[in-house]
Amino acid sequence: MRTDSLGQRLTFLREKVLKLNKAQLADQLGMSPAWIGKVENDAYSDIGAKVAHHIGQLVEPYGYDARWLIGGGNKPSSGRKIPVVGNTQAGPDCVWFDMGYPDGVSDIYIDFPSRGNTYGLMVVGSSMDPYYREGEAVIVDPQSEPMTGEVVVVRMADDEVMLKVFAGIRNGEVVLDSMNTSYSRQLRKQEDVQFMHQVVGKVTGSKIIHSA
Repeated sequence: MRTDSLGQRLTFLREKVLKLNKAQLADQLGMSPAWIGKVENDAYSDIGAKVAHHIGQLVEPYGYDARWLIGGGNKPSSGRKIPVVGNTQAGPDCVWFDMGYPDGVSDIYIDFPSRGNTYGLMVVGSSMDPYYREGEAVIVDPQSEPMTGEVVVVRMADDEVMLKVFAGIRNGEVVLDSMNTSYSRQLRKQEDVQFMHQVVGKVTGSKIIHSA
């Protein structure tokens, strides 16, 4: 597939990377399928910084970004694969953090190119059903600043780890929600939060590779 124009690159990202139809991508962007079609047919030469940034966030876990969408050029380097260094209940291996995010410390990898210090965790438990299911893996960016409404991995001072939706900070407490409505809202003291890392993607079994 050619990627010479903005429209061709958007088509490539939608079909080959995100694997979405026009209606699905339009819904995620808050646009119409007709607008997606016009962009892909190169009716527009500029889609605006806000939309480009949103698309960039969607494709970043797969090794692409807004800069490539807008400007083209060489495709981003595939780089190293994302190491799976724990699960969503035990959290990432603290030693791995202390060692500076080294390669070669995991027997399980996510078959996507890594950006910076992104890492993977296997999903354990049902609190984030139906979107995050046990046996899948999440891609986590320890350097992104989570915003309200985003999914995060939280580690508390007592080493409790949770995969939750960050609902904000109120009266010195971090508010954490589950996607599974049978789980109650969690309120935790802000000073007890060791870290809160943004989840930037998820993968299913076919992309989770066990090294021989």
